[in-house]
Amino acid sequence: MKYILKSACLLFLAIVAISCFERELDNDDNYTNLKRSESIKDNEILRFRTFRIDNSRNFLIFGNNNEVSIEGTARLPLYFYIDNGNKIASIDLTGCIYEYTKKTDEVLFRKAILRSKLLKEPLVIDVLFYFAKASKENTKSELFDLKLKQITIDENTLSVGDKVEKNGQTVGFLSEFKYKLVYYRN
Repeated sequence: MKYILKSACLLFLAIVAISCFERELDNDDNYTNLKRSESIKDNEILRFRTFRIDNSRNFLIFGNNNEVSIEGTARLPLYFYIDNGNKIASIDLTGCIYEYTKKTDEVLFRKAILRSKLLKEPLVIDVLFYFAKASKENTKSELFDLKLKQITIDENTLSVGDKVEKNGQTVGFLSEFKYKLVYYRN
């Protein structure tokens, strides 16, 4: 009898707690005003998709509101020309707005951050990639190629081999970069 009484009391308390929690969420502005942004271009295809970058611990997560999720640490390493040679740098896509165009298999990331210890300050860039399924290999996973096509710094669009002056430094990219993405989950 005691067991039944204790179980009934615990069940009652759980129901009361859940009902209070639901009412709390109903009055929370962040919860009630949550709206999904309209997709830009063909972004609906990539929305909520997650890719592992080059079998690293970094993930490219396409989020809800046309942005790259901040949870995935989406950083792409590359060699970037700074002053007198190629130096180690990275493109941080976290929080960027993305625009996917299926017809041309391109994805544009707006306001990415180019970081390097040798830059006087990180550069805010737009970066355009070719994005398509990779050729079939003996694997169970879906593989995709993310190939760097262009970087735009201010109004200067750089393709492979181009350089520009920025903050008193000559910057550019001299070689192609391709990243393997493994489709992780949806």
